[in-house]
Amino acid sequence: QDHCDSYTWINDVTYTESTDSPVFTITNQAGCDSIVTLNLTIRKSTSSPSQSYEAINTYTWNGETYTTSGVYTATLTNAVGCDSTATLDLTVLYQFPITYNVNDGVMPAEYPINYIQGVGATLPIPTKLNNRFDGWYDNATFTGSPMTAVSNSESGDKQYYALYSIMRKEVLMW
Repeated sequence: QDHCDSYTWINDVTYTESTDSPVFTITNQAGCDSIVTLNLTIRKSTSSPSQSYEAINTYTWNGETYTTSGVYTATLTNAVGCDSTATLDLTVLYQFPITYNVNDGVMPAEYPINYIQGVGATLPIPTKLNNRFDGWYDNATFTGSPMTAVSNSESGDKQYYALYSIMRKEVLMW
């Protein structure tokens, strides 16, 4: 007989290792003895160490797609036909888009178009000819305080508006 991890035989003994030595005598209805020998192969279940991963928005593991952080367990079949338990310690980080309204300004060559919740992002500094950049605002009427970053505690889609001031050129005559 083949079993995984353990087997309890007719003598009420639980075996956890392979064996061919146990013998048990059974008396049948006619009063005759039958001798039964156990020929047992114990195969071992396995488990792998917990694996930790960080994923953006979703993570697919063993055919399942996860969208929330957590500890997940999968029971598979190992090479000897027994259970193999795998554990995933997953952290899902959520990514959100950033939309910039540059108001005729020019963005730098590289700037974030997304940010990750829990990480945040530094907002770029655009340029506009003959203007000074006065900051990013989260509204088109430029009320409130200017922003320089998306904080690590924020979530959701972001939209920012660039505010500029015209720089005055003074001409000095001698």
